[in-house]
Amino acid sequence: MDRQAAETQIGKASDVAERALAVIERLAAEVSRRARQIPNEEQALSRAAKRLRGTAGKQLDDLRKEYDRRAREHEPVPELNKAISRAAGDLNKWADEGFGLGSKQK
Repeated sequence: MDRQAAETQIGKASDVAERALAVIERLAAEVSRRARQIPNEEQALSRAAKRLRGTAGKQLDDLRKEYDRRAREHEPVPELNKAISRAAGDLNKWADEGFGLGSKQK
């Protein structure tokens, strides 16, 4: 009788272990499925950087085309004229101050 009871309990324990194994396998499959859905950060960053470069490149190309058009049509570009005037002023000031070597007056 004790042997029969032990065999019954062993059989029940074996059934529980098999069911637990099946649940664990389903959980492992679900974890793997969800892990595949997590984006690779390095790839995502690379894609975002490429999009940014593409956007910036297009914007720069559009800007270049606009300035080319304005130059062909001899249309004044106020911001360019200001920058040229500022650069000329800076260079004159630098020259008046002795080209960075000290005052020309000394």
